[in-house]
Amino acid sequence: MGHSLQQTTLTEADHRHDHASASAAGATIALRFELPTTPDSTIAMEHMLRAALSTVGARAPVVHTLIVAARTASQFIQLHTPAPFYQLILDADADGVSLTLTDYVPPVFPAQPAWHPASSHISPRSGPENPSGGTLQLHHSTDGYTQLTAHSAWRNASSGLEATP
Repeated sequence: MGHSLQQTTLTEADHRHDHASASAAGATIALRFELPTTPDSTIAMEHMLRAALSTVGARAPVVHTLIVAARTASQFIQLHTPAPFYQLILDADADGVSLTLTDYVPPVFPAQPAWHPASSHISPRSGPENPSGGTLQLHHSTDGYTQLTAHSAWRNASSGLEATP
C-alpha cells in the first residue's frame, strides 16, 4: 500500500507579518508541523521550513544550515524510529532560530517527556568549522522517543552575513 503526501500552499493570511519592515533578528515565530515518517515527507518538510524561514527574512546561509540539519534529522528519525509520524518544531526569536524534529507527538493533554542527551552532536558539518550552528543534538526520552535539535544564530559566523532582509 502506497503512502500519499498532500502539500498545500500558504494562503495570503499565512504570509502576513505584523511588522513587515522588521528585521529577521527581531522576528518571532513558533510553528509545529506533523509529517508522516516516509522518505517523501523530507521534501515537503524542506519546502515548509524554507517558506517559514523566508517569511521571517532569514538569509540564505541560515536557511541552508537549518535545512541541512533538518534533512539529516529527518533521515535519522526515518531510520531509527517505528513511529508513523514525526514533528518539525520551529522557534525563532531575537537570538536566532531553533528547530526540533521528534517522533514524540504529544497527546491531547501533553505531558512532556524527560529528554536525556544521547550524544554530543550529529552533524554533516559539525565542529569548529561550523560555529554558527546547525549541529544536531540527539536526545532520547525514558519512554523511547527520539528528539534532534539544532540552533542557528541570525548572524552566520562562517559568512559574516547578518540574517536580516
